[in-house]
Amino acid sequence: MEKKLIAPAAERRNTMRVDCCYQVECTLPDGSFKASVINMGLGGMRLLSAQELQAEECFSVQQADMGSLSVRVVWCRPRSTGDNFETGVVYRDGLEQLENSWVKGALRRL
Repeated sequence: MEKKLIAPAAERRNTMRVDCCYQVECTLPDGSFKASVINMGLGGMRLLSAQELQAEECFSVQQADMGSLSVRVVWCRPRSTGDNFETGVVYRDGLEQLENSWVKGALRRL
């Protein structure tokens, strides 16, 4: 019998997310990596990448030359197929910063 993983109540998102596919560059203090945003909302996003990240780790996410946002990892797990990881992140910046970011524009288009 397959065991289902359910996020603890404190980690469940409070806002709706929309499926998408945006290529981004993520920058950690000691390097960078490429990722795809596979869903996003006003509270956070889910990334798909080859990079395994730790809960509470912070980094920036940039889409093309449209500025970057600071995020914090809530969870990270291996994808059921392949060698990639799915990572759930929340935004660290305030709503004013989000309002002027590439995320707000992307959400409007979606």
